[in-house]
Amino acid sequence: MTDSVVCFGPLVFQRGSLGLTIAPSERGVVIREVKASCPHASSLRIGDVVCKVADETLPREDMDGAAFHSFVGRLQRAPRPLRVCFARRSERARIAQAATEMLRSAAEFEDPFDDDEPSREPPSSPSREPLPSLSPPLSPSTKEWTEFFASTTQELPRGIDEGDDEQLKGVVAAAVRAA
Repeated sequence: MTDSVVCFGPLVFQRGSLGLTIAPSERGVVIREVKASCPHASSLRIGDVVCKVADETLPREDMDGAAFHSFVGRLQRAPRPLRVCFARRSERARIAQAATEMLRSAAEFEDPFDDDEPSREPPSSPSREPLPSLSPPLSPSTKEWTEFFASTTQELPRGIDEGDDEQLKGVVAAAVRAA
């Protein structure tokens, strides 16, 4: 674990079961489930690491199956009240890791509409096909929008400023939806 870990406890378990399901991981022994019967359910979270039980400090690495099984047996037989310390990554570290994973996922995302060289040219010859079969350029200029309308059976609606690209894009989108 790193300096972005918050240690807390000891939490004292007075009797019986701890009300936790634990498992070995590369970070040590981690909580996999916090049951309703756990007396410290409001303090513990899935993913918290068991650091210390009574006076035994646990290794912060993956345990093999035999070592983990032995630890669980010692935990079940340990006299109560039992003092247990836990560690948790700080909220800042958890947020930083989540942001890093999101950025990594975004970097791996492949846009299905992203061509290496998108065509920026309007259709070359006038066509009498319906508007949905034509595709306007991806990032057209005012001139390209005007030429696009000239190559279709659609007329530019009255009151539309041919110099306003955003207005022209809206008209094309509305025409495509209506067709």
